[in-house]
Amino acid sequence: MDEKVKENFAGFGIEYTLSLPTHHVPEESPLVSALKQVYEEATGEKAYCIALGGATYARAFPNAVTFGPLFPGQPKVEHGPDEYIEIDSLMKNARLIANAIAKLCEEP
Repeated sequence: MDEKVKENFAGFGIEYTLSLPTHHVPEESPLVSALKQVYEEATGEKAYCIALGGATYARAFPNAVTFGPLFPGQPKVEHGPDEYIEIDSLMKNARLIANAIAKLCEEP
């Protein structure tokens, strides 16, 4: 978006800035470790964390993260025209989220 704004308004001398405080939860944290474990147990595949450039609801809470797996080979169609999710992926995500909630409710 920054490039689009700069391109469209370059002749007007506008300076566009977006400043949000950073939000980071270490991959080694108990929360992230638990979520990775749930993913690995459900899929049999190694879980990887990714950093997002956009803002999410997680930044409103200390130590919160977003959790919604994008499965290998799945097209990345979120936040664009004709956004969709296949029913199989939706159900797989629902099971993972239910398992994650159960895992996070366990005693430490």
